Amino acid sequence: MTVSAKAPRVALVEDDPAIAEVLALHLRRAGCDVRHYADGRTALRDADAFWPDLVILDLRLPGMDGFEVLGRLRAERDVPVLVLTALGETRDKLQGFRLGADDYVVKPFDPEELLARVRALLRRAGRMLDDVVTLGDLRVDRNAYAVHVRGHTVALSRREVDLLAVLAASPGRAFTRGQLLDQVWGMDSEVDERTVDAFVTRLRRKLQEAWGTEDPAPPWRIETVWGVGYRLTVDR
Repeated sequence: MTVSAKAPRVALVEDDPAIAEVLALHLRRAGCDVRHYADGRTALRDADAFWPDLVILDLRLPGMDGFEVLGRLRAERDVPVLVLTALGETRDKLQGFRLGADDYVVKPFDPEELLARVRALLRRAGRMLDDVVTLGDLRVDRNAYAVHVRGHTVALSRREVDLLAVLAASPGRAFTRGQLLDQVWGMDSEVDERTVDAFVTRLRRKLQEAWGTEDPAPPWRIETVWGVGYRLTVDR
């Protein structure tokens, strides 16, 4: 059985809740452990406890601005910093790089491009986002949105792949329906916990059909944890 190593920790310092929500959703789907901070002082204060592998930093922050946060980060630790800001003037970029930014992205941004930059920075720091989870004959490729059972492709929707990827990346861990909603659907008000149940039912059926009914049961299965939610269990 092969699973991702401990998820890279990303400190997201962004005061706009809408942007932070979108960013956190994409980062978590990519396999990151994300902690959001709405201001720089709180992020710096929590840095020793969280010890991020990467910092995504807005420059227009309440109280202490991002330039000061960047300077203090550089004085205290060696961590990759990706500046994400609406300040796109050349002088702002030069100031960011002078203070030690490793990359600089101007809003509005493309989430896929941002993820590519995050991957590159983590790779340089010796931390990799593992896009492929393999559990015996089950292979989930989050980057390609492909799932294979016994070498055969399983026809799943993007949401079904996202849901399976979250469960498969942490075998044995019980997720509440709320946690799965947050990591797979985000904060979409039109989606409720019954949607999770419906997707799990379809996912179980499709995986079982791909495995076949004549052979012994697969060594992995999505279990209902009563009073909590769901987990993917693997027989060892």
